Formats: sequence, structure tokens, C-alpha cells
Amino acid sequence: MYVLRSLPSAKMWNGYTMMYVDAAAESSFVIQLLEKNGCKDFICLENQKVPLAFSKQTPEAALATSGIEKSEYYQKRKNFFYDKNKQVKVIYVPERFKKNTLQVISILSKQGINSGWGENVSYPFIAVLVCIILAVILTFFSEKKVLYAVLSVFPILFSIVLPFYRVLAGNCLFISGIFICEKLWKREKAFSVILKNVYINIFFLSAFFMMLLSGLKCLLLFFCVVLSDLSIMSLYSSLEKRLDQRFSFVPIKIRSAKFVPAFTERISFQLLSCSCAIAAILLVAFLYSAFSLGQATKSSNLQLPSQNGNGQLPNIKDFVEWKWEATTFPYISLNEKNSSTKQISFSQFKMEDGLIKEEVKSIAFNQNFIEESINDIDDLNFPAIEKMLKLQKKDFSGGYASSTSQNLTILTIIIILLSLQIPLICRLVYKIRIKGFKKR
Repeated sequence: MYVLRSLPSAKMWNGYTMMYVDAAAESSFVIQLLEKNGCKDFICLENQKVPLAFSKQTPEAALATSGIEKSEYYQKRKNFFYDKNKQVKVIYVPERFKKNTLQVISILSKQGINSGWGENVSYPFIAVLVCIILAVILTFFSEKKVLYAVLSVFPILFSIVLPFYRVLAGNCLFISGIFICEKLWKREKAFSVILKNVYINIFFLSAFFMMLLSGLKCLLLFFCVVLSDLSIMSLYSSLEKRLDQRFSFVPIKIRSAKFVPAFTERISFQLLSCSCAIAAILLVAFLYSAFSLGQATKSSNLQLPSQNGNGQLPNIKDFVEWKWEATTFPYISLNEKNSSTKQISFSQFKMEDGLIKEEVKSIAFNQNFIEESINDIDDLNFPAIEKMLKLQKKDFSGGYASSTSQNLTILTIIIILLSLQIPLICRLVYKIRIKGFKKR
């Protein structure tokens, strides 16, 4: 479990590690340091050129850098190399040189130059704390306190190894499911009853679903946790039998598991109370985190470029539109420069057999042009920022974000809310079934 541990980090860009250096630092010194420590193909402002296959002397390249084109992409792309308030310069290093980048950052820090990287790990202790609190409370409520406490150990270790919010949701449901099963301990046909019990299945299947959403690694580790708890139950049962052999009389539970209600009014109330307590703890933690992040932002003003933003930075679609403008602008009438021309034709002259001949060339803004523009990025003879943009998801909304917190997405929030509702749903189902039974 320890070998497969993982920590949440704010991943800014796919395929690249983002490094930042104080804006006052000498760029040539930083570049030399990166090269000296084995970093290659890194992207910085100083090694950028016009991202076109044309030579500098062509009208396309000259007009592309003039800033008079409608999209202003060429000017906006410079924002990728600074934080929001221009306090630090940003460099993008391929992920395969991550260790080398950390060495460079260490050297710069020792020399008193402010530097860092854009994937600062933030260990969410709240995920582990909530899991421990729930286990302690349910241990207090349980009938077999020692057994339940021991069974809670591996889920808690799991939350320490993978402290993600989705894993937290699945862990809490799993621990709650064990709490319900514990009532059937040492009763005849307990296993078959557990497999058929609606409430237990809701908790366990929901837990497995949460782990599945968290990824294959989480799911495999969760299976290990389940197998570990089954082994513990087997060992605990064997130990109880050996201890019972010391006595001449051992009480046996008369009623089989089939005739014992696993999910009762008391259990449903206890689980619902725990759910409300967890909701309150998470709410306070999220509000405190948002407040702390706001304070940190005000004090440091360090917001780094990220693929998850509000559209302040251009994306690959903007590049394609800019390339179309750069390619066609020299051949469009000034009276048509504001029109959305999707196809143009223009004359070119070439020397053939000692004679100057005219050739009509046509260009259309279609799917072929879009694909060629994106594919041509790989042929650029310098580490263009467009090579990084090409690796990101389509139509990403680039902007600025803090690099110190775990991303709390809409999907994660929905998952947490749904998991907190499971005890309430089970309680409502229980109430409805009890009322229906009484009417009979």
C-alpha cells in the first residue's frame, strides 16, 4: 500500500512541469543552469519565435508579428511566461526532466533567487481526519468495539496512502457498511444475509463505485483493503473459538442472521448523525481553505498560468485562427480585413524556363487547414509554446490558478454530496418499508 501511495497536486499542464523564477533574475543564467543540469526542450520566453513555417523575410511572418491582426494571439501568448501580476517568469520543462528541474530550483534557492515549481503538493489532512473521526464514533456505538476498531485500521491506512476526496467518500461508506454488518457477527447464515441485505449493499456498492471513479489504482488498493478486513474477521473468529475452548459452557446466539434486523432505527439515526457531522467538518474545512487561499493570494499575488482557468489565455483553437489570419492577411484587400473570409485566391509568380509565370493559389479555412496547422506545430525548429498547447485537452479554458491546493471539481463536490446522502436515503427507505409492514 505504501509503495502505491499518491499525493494530490495541482497539475497545471499535461506533459510539462512548470517552473517559475523571480522576474528580476538574469534569464541567461537560468537557461544556462537548466542546460547544465540536463534539461532539454524547455519552453521559455527567450527561445520563442514566430510559430510559422515561413522565413522572417516573408510578408506573412512580418505581418504576424506586427500585432495588427484581429486575434492578437501572438501578443497574448507572451502571458504564458509570466504570472498574473508579472512578479515571476515561467518556464515549461518536459516531465521527463522533473528531477533535473527540482535540482535547478534547489540551486537557485541556495543562491537567494526566488523560484519554485507549479505542482506544489498539498497534503489534505482533512481526508484522513474525517475517516479517523468516523471510525472512532462508530467504534463507540458498536457492540463489538475491539473487532470494529481493528477492521477500521486498513481503511484508515488507505485514506492516509491516497488522501483524495473521492477516496474519502468511498472509505466513509465502506466503514459505515462494516458498522451495519457488525450486528450480525457470529450469527448463523450471516454471510448470505449480508449479500441480500438492501441497506448493506447500498453502502458497499456505493463505496466500490466511488473507488472506481477515483481510478484503477484506487480500486485495486480498495480490493486489498477488503481482502485484509476479511482476513482479519477470519483470524478474529478463530481466536474467539480458541478462547471459548477454555470454558465448559459457551453461549450461542439462538436467532440466525435471517431473523435479526441489521439496519434498525437506532443504526440509521447514528449513521445519519455521523453524516451530518462529517458534512459540517468538510464545510468548515472548505471555507477555511478558501479563506486561506484568498489571504495567500492577496499577500503573494502569485497566480500561475493553468489550463484550468477563465479564458484569459489563448488555446490551440486561437492559434489556428491566428495562423489563418497570418497566412491570408497579406493577400486580402484592406477593405475586407474585418470580414470573416473562409477562402481566398491570390496570384504568385515563379521563374520557369527563364520566364516569369503567374500561378493562382487557393487557401480555404476548413478541417484540412485546421489539421495541417496543428500537425505543422511538430515541425517547428524551436521549443514553441504551441507544442505544449497541443498536448492539452481540446478547447481548454486557460487562465491563472494557485498551485497549492487539490483541485475540487464540480464532479468531486457532487460525489461528496451524494455519499453524504446515502445514510439519509437508507433511513427514508427504512421508514417507508416499516410503514408498509405495519399497514399489513
